Amino acid sequence: MGESTGSLQERVLMDGLSDMIFVMAIRENGSVIYEFINRAARQALGVQSDIIGRSIAETIGDERGRVLETVYRRVAVAGEPVVYEDCYLAELGGKRHSEASLTPLFEDGKCTHVVAAVRDVTEKFLARQSAELMSGRLELGGSRYRALFENNSDAVFELDEGGRILSANRAAELLFSTRSDALAGNFFTDLVTGGDRPRAADALLNADASGRTDIRLDVRAGDGPVGCLLNFTPVVSAGKRVGCYAHLKDMRELDKLVGQFMESERRFRIIAEHVRDVILVVDEAWDFLYVSPASRKVFGYDPEELARSNGRAHVFPEDERRLRRAFNRAVGGEGTFTLRLRLAHAEKGWIWSELTGSAVFGSDGGFLHMVLVVRDITRQKEAEERLQNYAYHDPLTGLPNRRLFYERLHQRLDRYIKTGEPFAVILMDIDGFKQINDTRGHEAGDEVIRAFGARVAGAVDHGFVARHGGDEFVVLIMECRDEQEAEAVGRKILDTLDFPLPVASQPIRVSTSLGIALAAPGRSTPEALLRLADQAMYQAKKSGRGRLRIL
Repeated sequence: MGESTGSLQERVLMDGLSDMIFVMAIRENGSVIYEFINRAARQALGVQSDIIGRSIAETIGDERGRVLETVYRRVAVAGEPVVYEDCYLAELGGKRHSEASLTPLFEDGKCTHVVAAVRDVTEKFLARQSAELMSGRLELGGSRYRALFENNSDAVFELDEGGRILSANRAAELLFSTRSDALAGNFFTDLVTGGDRPRAADALLNADASGRTDIRLDVRAGDGPVGCLLNFTPVVSAGKRVGCYAHLKDMRELDKLVGQFMESERRFRIIAEHVRDVILVVDEAWDFLYVSPASRKVFGYDPEELARSNGRAHVFPEDERRLRRAFNRAVGGEGTFTLRLRLAHAEKGWIWSELTGSAVFGSDGGFLHMVLVVRDITRQKEAEERLQNYAYHDPLTGLPNRRLFYERLHQRLDRYIKTGEPFAVILMDIDGFKQINDTRGHEAGDEVIRAFGARVAGAVDHGFVARHGGDEFVVLIMECRDEQEAEAVGRKILDTLDFPLPVASQPIRVSTSLGIALAAPGRSTPEALLRLADQAMYQAKKSGRGRLRIL
């Protein structure tokens, strides 16, 4: 009863999600078995439902399978959700990047399954990669561009007052494919191409000690004309210029890099203006340096409007401290960070978002700015909450299920062991329920279970009510000092069944038998308490319907 409804809800929930969903069973021998895979995963990976029952290693190969199985087993052992990034080959070819949220599910205190919600983050990955490339742009160190060529030396010539070459360094020899002694005695301006020679001569004539004579020109190198940056530094003795040094910087590599940078910046602009995620660049004070156009669609703010504000004003106050810590760690060199937090929407208030931050540093190691990629995950958050609710709640009654009850019971037992504060457990079922099923049908039986659960939940003020399975229900009385208090709760449940249950076909009068077990030394496990409650319920049934017993 109710199982078909649960299966339908599972199918609608799982196949209705755009994220890839895998439910993996964790076996005793350590293997990780596909137990469920939704439509989005089948379409993305090009697999069919025949992988159900097979291990990861059997499905995708031993080498990669062992790696993934290790991740799932770690989640099962740790008992905590994990988020990690991965990549895979899509059905139509090409590498895709994904982000997986692995959530362990427990039964009787043991992890039996891990649910993986995997979403494609290829666009975000490419946008972040391009953003980092753009943000790490070349810093042109004045006219000399020395920051770009730390491993290269300039071609340097020593000239006399008349502009003749006295000597040249090794870099000059390599540039012109000529030995230094062969260059000596020639006028330096003869090395410059004809069209640029007058400008070179003028720069030499007017060179001063400030060195502010950088000019761009072509020289006649061994491989033909080469674009260079020229600077003259005069040599002064006793207040009189006696010669100068000519510095030639080969600009070929720089021109290539600048061209690559311009293309990279163009690609970044294309990506930033068309991806659905919002790309932001902020400084250390959280002032915006760049806001992508997607901010209008995602957060309802025009980029210009957002850029005039400070980033901290858009972070939910309770989340701001976590963001500040992650920001500071990234600035300190700890790498990229990803956070889920609430950010301001112009019309909707606070919405759940995922923010990934990458710090960008200059050539001196100093922090320049932070590149942030932000996406709205409101629907994903809602889907995760529905999935979580489905995993821990009974689909027929809406009450907590056996798994969640055992978690709460474990927590209450731990508290009892530490503090000695007493509590009690009630186990009950519907008297004569099989007869209701046989005479009125399973549909009416489902309605009875649903109405019975609601009636019991309404009768318990300070307890935790759950469906244990079939027509059995359990109650965890959080605070219960003695048998009198336990009996009072049990009597209230019995009294609430004095009125018939509202069933569509015809109201049905039912009764229940209750078994109550009080926490005490020697009853330190859920199994021990529930076994005693079951014995008490059996004794209550032997004495007639609508009775209770306490052990």
